[in-house]
Amino acid sequence: MKPTFQNKNISTLLPLVGMGIFILLYAIAAINYPGGSWADPGQIGFSFWNNYLCDLLDTYTVSGVLNPARMYARLALLILCISLMLLWYRLPRLFNNKSRNLKIMQWAGVISFGVTLLLGSESHDIITRIAGFIGVIALILLFINFYGE
Repeated sequence: MKPTFQNKNISTLLPLVGMGIFILLYAIAAINYPGGSWADPGQIGFSFWNNYLCDLLDTYTVSGVLNPARMYARLALLILCISLMLLWYRLPRLFNNKSRNLKIMQWAGVISFGVTLLLGSESHDIITRIAGFIGVIALILLFINFYGE
């Protein structure tokens, strides 16, 4: 008997779909960015060489103009973070053991992307450091679990 494609298998593709939507929305945000970078505040449009991706999240551009691209960028970030939170939540299912490390890894990954959702706030640098620190814990535990399998 041939196995059927079940709904639970579709949910494993959701993080990948979310990443694709993120790329699409970030491209739309880049197209709608009015301009300005730290290298050239007078530049027109988004420059992949001179702008940071986080510039798209800001309320105002580097040149002080209201940023209409921010809504696309913030929606893209929301979709990406939710997608990766789902990935980290489901990741322990790949392992045969059910250790405490897996639970810590799982929640560190989820919390890291939960914190990343705040990147659009004024505390960008500290949010990046906190999310990065928690994310490194998740990755270290992931590698330990890979090694232990």
